[in-house]
Amino acid sequence: DAQRRDRVGPAEILLDNAKEVHIYDHHFEKSSDIKSTKMIIEKVGSVTTIITEMLQEKCLSLEDAEATLMALGIHSDTGSFTFESSTSRDVRALAWLMDQGASQKAISDYGHKSLNSEQQKVISEAYTKLRKVNHNGITIGSVLVDCDSYIRGMAVVAQNILEVSDCDVVLLAVRYPNRRKKAPNSLVLIGRANARAQNINFSKLLEPFGGGGHPKASS
Repeated sequence: DAQRRDRVGPAEILLDNAKEVHIYDHHFEKSSDIKSTKMIIEKVGSVTTIITEMLQEKCLSLEDAEATLMALGIHSDTGSFTFESSTSRDVRALAWLMDQGASQKAISDYGHKSLNSEQQKVISEAYTKLRKVNHNGITIGSVLVDCDSYIRGMAVVAQNILEVSDCDVVLLAVRYPNRRKKAPNSLVLIGRANARAQNINFSKLLEPFGGGGHPKASS
């Protein structure tokens, strides 16, 4: 689900010694810095859709747990089909996974991410610091939050701020001490926008900083 080394996390150290590297992605970026032996990029809402279609083509079947896990991937990537990047291919892929035994109860239980105490603390601080400006009828919110250490799941926090505030666009900046000691601090930028913000493209906006993703959901 990525094409650049800095987007694959701890797996980056494995790339140099791998005999084969296959990339499956749904983010259309200008370049990839990973030397791959196979690359498949499709314009769909979820990379899980690509894998699902490959399984269908090979007439393979799944266990219930496997189908459920993949269905959760599609729900997560597409915002349960509320993101503009969602396609009919994603819908058909999910339907096939349901036929394979995907558990709707498990999807209901785990599909909506709950916020932990650290995320809730960031949200509380973000709400008090959120700066809003209006541009051509679109409300844009931006906020910088300082954290003592790296906190996972900031994308969920940004989405929550977008949904709860009256903003159409949210840019969340999270600053924390650099774990690799390469610089005094690290800064994570996360952009989210709703359907009213038609002309926003966070993917292009954040690309110069090493980011990427979707027009309305990038980091």
